[in-house]
Amino acid sequence: MKHVNLPPIKKSMVALLMAMAPNAFAYDLVINNGRVMDPETGFDQVAHVAIEDGKIVEISKNALEGDKAIDAKGMVVAPGFIDTHSHVVAMPIMQKLHLRNGVTTPLALEVGAYPVADWYQRLEGRSQTNFGASVSAAGIRTKVFNDGYNTRTGTVINDIFDEEEKKESGFSADALTKIATAEQIKRITEMVDAELKEGGLGIGTPVGYMSKATTTEETKEWQRLAGKYGVATYLHGRFSSELPPTSGVLSIQEMLSSVGIYGGGLLVQHMHQQTLNETPEALKMLDDA
Repeated sequence: MKHVNLPPIKKSMVALLMAMAPNAFAYDLVINNGRVMDPETGFDQVAHVAIEDGKIVEISKNALEGDKAIDAKGMVVAPGFIDTHSHVVAMPIMQKLHLRNGVTTPLALEVGAYPVADWYQRLEGRSQTNFGASVSAAGIRTKVFNDGYNTRTGTVINDIFDEEEKKESGFSADALTKIATAEQIKRITEMVDAELKEGGLGIGTPVGYMSKATTTEETKEWQRLAGKYGVATYLHGRFSSELPPTSGVLSIQEMLSSVGIYGGGLLVQHMHQQTLNETPEALKMLDDA
């Protein structure tokens, strides 16, 4: 092929050619006529969104053109939702259901994962959603009380309720019923610390599954580590009652006192399940804190 050197094209000519070209300014994807909501900035109005190379590049009051156009009239256009309380992050079919509900970031925070690195490795490059997990204090406790426990799912709650996984993992219920010795508490705390260094997004503290086994000595150590690393604990509180001596509010007070001493965050999961009719008072207590 013979090459011909052409004189440089002036910028004005480039602009003219682009203006003449069909769909020259079309985006990869536009979403028109939707109610666009952005919780971070408070933006909330009917608008039109342009997406190029997977990123939002324009939000306009005027309709936009793109290679693909979606009419979102009567619908909300918003960032993907974050679900902080998922037990099925690693299951492909459940990821599909999350996405169909607008959840692009399901997180396993209440019970968490153990070992965290293995759980992440199973999802890396294969997950349809964003993903993340806290350190599972319950999973670590299970390992400490039963060294033969070796999970395939990385999620102790799946090993509890799935009969096949219960058998394969060697799960035993000792962690849910037995009080730890001082030496076991030391080991549990050290293992939680190590798992935070592996990328755990805080500490899952589902003491509600082991109310008569997990001591305050353990929970205050978990909150101390949360303060040390600047992360949160995610609480499934003790009990499900309004009556003494097992009021559901007590578990929130237990963790709040440790937050006051050691810092770190606290997210109380499904509070109403534990505090029942006392939920308004429990919410006010958190607001006051």
